[in-house]
Amino acid sequence: MLKKTIIGFMLALFAGPLSAHAEMPGQPCTAAQIGTTKMADDKQNIIACLKTGDTTPGANVSEWKAMTMAADKGYSLTCTDWKAKRFSSKDDCIMDGRWHLVYANDAAGNTTYGSLQDLKTYGYDYGADVKNADEEGTHYCQTFSYRSGVANCMDGARVSGQVFSTTMAPNDNTINLGAATRRSDGVRLAANVARSASGLAEANNARPPNSLFKWYVRF
Repeated sequence: MLKKTIIGFMLALFAGPLSAHAEMPGQPCTAAQIGTTKMADDKQNIIACLKTGDTTPGANVSEWKAMTMAADKGYSLTCTDWKAKRFSSKDDCIMDGRWHLVYANDAAGNTTYGSLQDLKTYGYDYGADVKNADEEGTHYCQTFSYRSGVANCMDGARVSGQVFSTTMAPNDNTINLGAATRRSDGVRLAANVARSASGLAEANNARPPNSLFKWYVRF
């Protein structure tokens, strides 16, 4: 069995052009086809015509045998070329455990790539990880929501200021706790709580200029 497997693997690697008509493993092949390979009907495995070793009268002396694992699937950013990358469907490509671009919007909230419905389906309905990117960088969405036709990427709380410095002043006013939301309509919202000059906590809200966003999902 091991010997047949090794032979089949070598045939799959070094065989010439494949036939346009392929049978599935287990089907008989002719004596003239012994030693040839072709693509299986599943489009993912190479099959080889090998002798079975069964010389019983009436037995099939050769069969198509699947000798390779599914071919390696290449990475596709958008999965629009999922067939060329050897995936069974676009969803199969999107759900391969890597980041994929599924949607983009301009600063006015107009679609510039993909489908907002796809972003909702993958990120909200199916629970994929979501991140988006703008001119400031890439932002991982600790919480992703979809309300009234708008996708929302919400950062987790973050701390900034001299709290990370080894020479923090006793009355440091730079430490703040903040969070932000980035939306598919281009809107950015930010809020933070910082120490005021009087030493009391002070809340601040901001709405920076709208931004274009690219949205990615990962399963």
